[in-house]
Amino acid sequence: MPTPFLRILHIARTLDLSGRSRMIHDLCAGLSPHCHSAVVCLTGTPGFQPEDLDIIALDLPPDGFSFHGMMKLTRLVGERQIDIIHSHGRGATPYAAGARLIHRRARLIHTVHRADGDLLSGRGVVREPALKAMDRIVAVSQAAADAFAVLNNADEAGIAVIPNGIDVELFTPARNAPRTGRRLCAIANLSADKDPETLLKALAVVRQQHPAATLRIVGDGPRRAEILTMIAEMGLDEAVDLAGFRSDIPEILAEADLFVHAAHTEGLGIAVLEAMAAGVPVVTTATGGLTEIVDDGETGLLVEPGNAENLAKAVLRLLADDTLRASCVNNAAALVRNRFSVSTMCERYWRAYRELVS
Repeated sequence: MPTPFLRILHIARTLDLSGRSRMIHDLCAGLSPHCHSAVVCLTGTPGFQPEDLDIIALDLPPDGFSFHGMMKLTRLVGERQIDIIHSHGRGATPYAAGARLIHRRARLIHTVHRADGDLLSGRGVVREPALKAMDRIVAVSQAAADAFAVLNNADEAGIAVIPNGIDVELFTPARNAPRTGRRLCAIANLSADKDPETLLKALAVVRQQHPAATLRIVGDGPRRAEILTMIAEMGLDEAVDLAGFRSDIPEILAEADLFVHAAHTEGLGIAVLEAMAAGVPVVTTATGGLTEIVDDGETGLLVEPGNAENLAKAVLRLLADDTLRASCVNNAAALVRNRFSVSTMCERYWRAYRELVS
């Protein structure tokens, strides 16, 4: 049987420089020999617009459900003769499920990117039809799959786990960069679930022993104004760089001595994987899918979420222990290369796509 050439339509509520957006891009690029992929951004102007991505912005209201938007998406599925609708996150679910129910020929695969349950809807009359419309459910980690199944009353056995992957070769050269300073780096949105406040509190503790320590936070979000105020009140203006959205992540990681991640919830943690691939020692929180990629004391250090004192202690421990730091770096790089490459992710999604249309 000849290999099918498929038309895929990815649907996401927003497109920013999140791990989810980068995963969608890498999947589209990796499967380009087999698929034509387009991405629908439901709300707002996409903050993430790589030139090789076919993006369709519907500019719908950020809240609530738009029937007009549903009809626009449905027409798009028909006009492009879409074979597979691929929804990402709960915000895309009602639109993707509606299009699938109208276009019976198309198949719907849904990816769960969060590990907080990602509740589709608090109302069963909405949630149950959405679940039934999904021909396949995929989660980026076992933690995300478990939480989704519990919160949405879904069959856990029917949820496949396909971890996100990264372009390992893109980050590998950074492993040889000299690390002689006290430059901390975080890549995360400035939002409540990423907990930038704990990062700042931890930095203040680290600077008691290392006054020259600095922190660069790559990302943006709704808490930027609050974080700027907090930086000023803590006297950290010269120590913290809010770098905003950046596209030169490999170069940024090449300059970092240590990567810190303070999230309260995380589906998997693409930024953490990138740091591990780049040879940057990692301290992160023991939550969600992060515990599936970081083995405490082996590939990095884990601390409980929300504890700035312990986060700072872990940072200081890695900065002080050359042997532990080198061991974690080497183990982490090998783990990412063996289990979390973008090629492995694409192969697994390609098999899932083919099974849906066979």
